[in-house]
Amino acid sequence: NILMQLRTFKTNLIYLISGTLGNALVIYIYVFKLKCLYSEKYFIAVVSMVDFIICCINCTFNIVTDCMQLIFVQEETCKIMIFITCVCPITSGTLLLVIAVQRYLLICRPNGGQMTLRWKRVGLCSTITFAVLCSSPVLKQQLGLLFLILQVISNYSRSPHQGWQ
Repeated sequence: NILMQLRTFKTNLIYLISGTLGNALVIYIYVFKLKCLYSEKYFIAVVSMVDFIICCINCTFNIVTDCMQLIFVQEETCKIMIFITCVCPITSGTLLLVIAVQRYLLICRPNGGQMTLRWKRVGLCSTITFAVLCSSPVLKQQLGLLFLILQVISNYSRSPHQGWQ
């Protein structure tokens, strides 16, 4: 069991380092060197930013949960991280769909209407909204679980302790 946890820890650490460095390099090149936030390569920088967040949060969360199984001190932090680990991959995947539409317009309809910066931002906001809506049951489940635990605690504190029966 310890050997498996060590192997998982190493794998997550490799993903964390390579993912953050690779995405940080893409962000640096596309945003600061090529200045592509207003060109046809707009979504490459955005996807790399989302993937950077995914690498940082998901890998860190996996490492923490592997090291501190069932003993998560900050309950709110845990819930937020679970929600973010659901939102970011959905955002990244949906952005690939928006990129496919943009590439279709560029390649198959070069003389037709293209995505303007306004429509790119609408696509980005739509993907984030879609990801949050798809991940909202996770928040509801986490809050429902919290209310259930609080109800059990309040019922237990009201009744006198009679031991296990």
